[in-house]
Amino acid sequence: LFRAGQQYISPEILDGLPNMITWSAKWLLSKNVMHDKLTSKEAINRDDARITKSLWELIREADIVIAHNGDRFDIPMMNTRFLVNGLTPPESYISIDTLKSARKHLKLPSNKLAEIAKNFNKTNKIETNRELWENVLLGDIEAINEMQDYNDQDVLTLEEIYLLLRPWIKPHPNVSIFMDSNEPRCIYCGSKNIFPTGGY
Repeated sequence: LFRAGQQYISPEILDGLPNMITWSAKWLLSKNVMHDKLTSKEAINRDDARITKSLWELIREADIVIAHNGDRFDIPMMNTRFLVNGLTPPESYISIDTLKSARKHLKLPSNKLAEIAKNFNKTNKIETNRELWENVLLGDIEAINEMQDYNDQDVLTLEEIYLLLRPWIKPHPNVSIFMDSNEPRCIYCGSKNIFPTGGY
């Protein structure tokens, strides 16, 4: 018998390690969302080796990874799937967690990505329900495609929230060091349009 609210669930009744269904990502300010998803057969077999490898290859290219609750969920989840599928740790990257930034610098009714987006009139997230998740596990390709759409939309919402919060994120990684130029640039966005704002 299960009740609402937090409770302890014995590891013996869990159905193995969680696996990936889809992933979505984009380079900052680019138009294209990149993604990969399980086939119907892979979903039924819970075999995420192929899409884990494609995500691993993308993460290896990144200097900075941005995610909402990424430090507690997305990155540990990725690392677990990398390890399970025999992949080495990707090259070092800097993590920006927009959930941590919202909690640290703002006082909002809720720090969930969907709620921040709603409060600041940004792109809405797509909702999911239990039936969708169950259909994915049954290999329903329409459900898998819907889950991919959900992830793609999350990435677009995340980018908007990151750009909204970016001036408030302190310390923020110095992005100018990743650019092929010796010109003075903004440490937040890399722009050459900089001017003095006073002393500290």
